[in-house]
Amino acid sequence: MENMEDQKPVSIGKVAFQYGVLAGIILIVISIIFYVAGQEHHWTSSLITYLILFGAIVYGLKNYRDELLDGYIKYARALGFGVLLSLFAGIVLGLYTFVFYKFINPEALDTLIREAQQSVIEARPDISNSELDMAMSFSKAFINPYFFFVSSVLSTTFFGTIFSLIIAAIFKNEAPVDVEE
Repeated sequence: MENMEDQKPVSIGKVAFQYGVLAGIILIVISIIFYVAGQEHHWTSSLITYLILFGAIVYGLKNYRDELLDGYIKYARALGFGVLLSLFAGIVLGLYTFVFYKFINPEALDTLIREAQQSVIEARPDISNSELDMAMSFSKAFINPYFFFVSSVLSTTFFGTIFSLIIAAIFKNEAPVDVEE
């Protein structure tokens, strides 16, 4: 076994990028499956997305620790790895979301706006037309491909950070310190 000092340091960013892109691609495939099934807004879609993200962090962190760091990793590095992985996965998923709503199916935005309008009417059947118009103009500001890109990146990174706080605590394994007597 080589001395750790003789080895090049393992780039956390490079490895997190690889696992994050892989996780992002898997999340895209899941999104497409739910879209084709007509269930893209069902709660199970979100649940499965977060379970996959959780699993990707566990898998990536375990492999990173065991294969590249000889089984040792500090909590902070493990947490950083999970957050970076989530960020990269979020960027990949966000790019897909942007392309989907901007180029592939821009009509889906109209459907979302109609659904938002219907929700407002159901929640407040006595709403005036001017109040409804104001509510819809506010909703339209957030129903666009750019907002969906940003929200995909932020939400994936946020939940990935929460997951990483837990996963890093489980997978941390600090190297023993040699004590001279």
